[in-house]
Amino acid sequence: MSRLSARRLQQAPVRADGAWATAAGLQPWPSLRTRVALVGGSRRPEVCAFARALGEALARAGFELSAPGTCASVGLAAAAGFHRLCPEPERLRLVMPLRSGGARGPALGTVVHAGAGAAEVRARLLEGVGALVLVGGSAGCRAELREARARGLPVLAVPGTGGLADAWPEVAEPLRPLPLASAGAALQVVGALHVQLARALARGGTPPEAAAPAAQRPLRLFYSYAHEDRKARAVLNKHLHILEREGMLTGWHDGDIGAGREWDRTIREQLARADVVLLLVSVHFIASSYCAEVEVAQAMARHAAGEARVIPVILGAVDWSRQPYARLQALPAGGRPVREWSSRERAWADVARGIRRALDELRAAPSREKR
Repeated sequence: MSRLSARRLQQAPVRADGAWATAAGLQPWPSLRTRVALVGGSRRPEVCAFARALGEALARAGFELSAPGTCASVGLAAAAGFHRLCPEPERLRLVMPLRSGGARGPALGTVVHAGAGAAEVRARLLEGVGALVLVGGSAGCRAELREARARGLPVLAVPGTGGLADAWPEVAEPLRPLPLASAGAALQVVGALHVQLARALARGGTPPEAAAPAAQRPLRLFYSYAHEDRKARAVLNKHLHILEREGMLTGWHDGDIGAGREWDRTIREQLARADVVLLLVSVHFIASSYCAEVEVAQAMARHAAGEARVIPVILGAVDWSRQPYARLQALPAGGRPVREWSSRERAWADVARGIRRALDELRAAPSREKR
């Protein structure tokens, strides 16, 4: 890494798939998204500002990011920078310890609540990760670093950020110090990640995110619903929260669209990436032109092509016998509308069980790979 100057890295164009120009002295990176875990901590404002810039650089370079969601972590600063340039929730994962009362966590990316134990949090943080970056940090980060090295992951400690990052003895190739306030500091870290991962591939290795089978990766779930049914969607989301905590899915709905984003374009993009599409069928849903002409049409096209699974969830009494999805197995059991059950909780529990079964089928299918 010492041969790569910050000036050359700054001049190198960055493609969305993470490939750097060979003019920067780096080999083109394959078109895949490698997840990076960022750990550490610091109370120094310049370190937090650097972490935010690093998050932005990782987003620009096509990486995915996992970070602890605790307030004492520089991970939150990096997550804020990452989220600013890339609000797609599945590319940003914040791991929170599950405490009594169930903290919701910050409204950035996908919040994963692990068990209260440090080992459980560490396991979720490193799940599907291809490299680890240390910024500052105390002795409490040693367990994450040792676990990463035991898994054969590249570990990059950022010098000048203080704490464990300046003293960690097991980093194979330390980074050349740069002023943290310079744009080149964040770019140097991203460039070093490309170098280390490219070397792993050259040795015949494969980044974990690329090698992991679908059974180990959360599937993307898209909620298609009419706004009049937003309360029903929220209740279903609570029933499916356990599946998110288990790492089986990441849910998305139009309430996740960030301020200033083009809502129609964002919805179409999320539909194109979804593994599972839930159609919350009601009289409002069927009457909605946008639901019918955009969301249902695109979802059914991907279902027919074997690219996604469409599951109708019948909310209320309505004639849906001639809808494009009428031939599909619906939930709850027997297609009985949720609002006709004597116990709504039992109805939603039946829906959640059906969705779990569908996810198990998709994750077990050998031919299905996460897109």
